[in-house]
This record gives sequence, C-alpha cells and structure tokens, in this order.
Amino acid sequence: MMNLNKNPRIIGRNSLGSIGDRAGTLEVASVSIPTPIVASYIKVTAFVSDMDEDRGGGIIRIECDPNGSGLIPHAKTLPDGVELQLPGEQEFKAILAALKAIIPLAEESLPA
Repeated sequence: MMNLNKNPRIIGRNSLGSIGDRAGTLEVASVSIPTPIVASYIKVTAFVSDMDEDRGGGIIRIECDPNGSGLIPHAKTLPDGVELQLPGEQEFKAILAALKAIIPLAEESLPA
C-alpha cells in the first residue's frame, strides 16, 4: 500500500527508455472540498519537483474520504498519456472545484 504521508516522486524515462524515479517533490498546496450528499470530502494536493529542467514537473494527488463513498478516482495509463476517471456526480463536482482552487496555488510555486 502507498504511504500517503510521504511525498511522491517524479517518474520519467531515460535515453534508453527505462522508467524510474527522477526527482523528489515538495508539497506546495492542498485543498479539501466537502461533498454534500455522497462522500464527506475530496482532497487534492499539488507537489512540485525539487529539481528542474528534465527532472522538473509536478504531481496532482486526488483523494476521497474512504468512509464517505464507494466511488474512487482512478487513473489509467495510455500509450501517450493518462486517463483520469472521476466517478460519482457529487465527487466529480467536488474534484473539479478542488482542481480549480489548487491550480493557481500550484502555479505560484513554480519557478519563473
């Protein structure tokens, strides 16, 4: 099981195509949004790399209250990206609200 008390690491691909850890991250913002009907909260946390250039970047973590909803966010890796599945009408609305709130906070932490 993933340790959510530890900051995630930036993952990347090297020139030989191997995938692995490239950099650590720093938490820069966290937003919790209550959901009125189904789950009790949605939490979105932004992390930015502690390095720059090709080892830079960021991570967005989305969490649902495990006691408040049977629906959970799910990510699916695609050949050229990621598909983020956000089930549940109230959860989806809360996740969108949290993303709208956290994006400017995360942008403020990026180097100029």
